[in-house]
Amino acid sequence: MKKGIIKAWHGHVYQSQWNYVVYGEAKVALCDYRPTSKTYREIVTFNIDQKIEPIAYFFPSGVLHGYQCQKGPMHIIYVTSELYDPEEEIRISTDDPNIGYKW
Repeated sequence: MKKGIIKAWHGHVYQSQWNYVVYGEAKVALCDYRPTSKTYREIVTFNIDQKIEPIAYFFPSGVLHGYQCQKGPMHIIYVTSELYDPEEEIRISTDDPNIGYKW
C-alpha cells in the first residue's frame, strides 16, 4: 500500500484473522460490530511501525478492521481461520456515519 491509502471497513461473519505489518507503518482501527457484545460499536486504534515494535494483531469474527498506510510502501500479511468466502464477508464504507470514525 502507498502512503495515505485507507482500507476500511472489512470483517467476516465466521472468519477470525491475524494481521502482521511486515514493512512500513500503519494506523489500525478495530470496530466491534457484534450487536450482542458489551463493546458493540466501540473502536480501538493503534499505530504500528515495524521498525520500532513489530506486532501481530488479532480480531475475531464480527469485528471490523481498517488501516491507513502512514509510511509506505506498506506490506501486510494476514492469516485467517477459514477459507475465503465472499458470502460471509462484511464490507462497510470507510466514512460510514454509523461508525463515525475519522481517518
